[in-house]
Amino acid sequence: MSLPKYDTVPAAFDAVVSRWPDELAVLDGNRPWIFSELNALVNDIAGIRITCSFFSEVYFLADMLARQDNLSVLNIKDYIGHPKESGYKSYHMILAIQVALADAVIPTKVEVQIRTMAMDFWASLEHKIYYKYEGNAPGYFARELQECASIISRLDAKMLSL
Repeated sequence: MSLPKYDTVPAAFDAVVSRWPDELAVLDGNRPWIFSELNALVNDIAGIRITCSFFSEVYFLADMLARQDNLSVLNIKDYIGHPKESGYKSYHMILAIQVALADAVIPTKVEVQIRTMAMDFWASLEHKIYYKYEGNAPGYFARELQECASIISRLDAKMLSL
């Protein structure tokens, strides 16, 4: 299989997927993965995080994105309405946007995360804390992070009321 020169790895991958979807892409131990299987699993070849000043803007922006003619909503995870057990809050959308390649136009999946600045502050520090402890943070961290998430929620509500 010979590929023309591409400017980026995703462009080269997309070219292979569209031309030879059933070709072997990679071996994971004894498990062979073909290009079309890998492509189906990729949900965020690109990612965008939008931080808003106020809680009310999160759903407004999500609705604006959903109404765009050039985007398709594939999946939504509303961690604001249904926070994770850790206290994590954010609004996630998997969108498909048509991307023009040299010889084809293909739908490309993009993950969009929308959250307030306070939610982003919490999420960034939570990630750094767990990275620091390599996933083995002391047990009390979970309780403390849940309490901090509750404080962040009250802060978002207070700022919106001003």
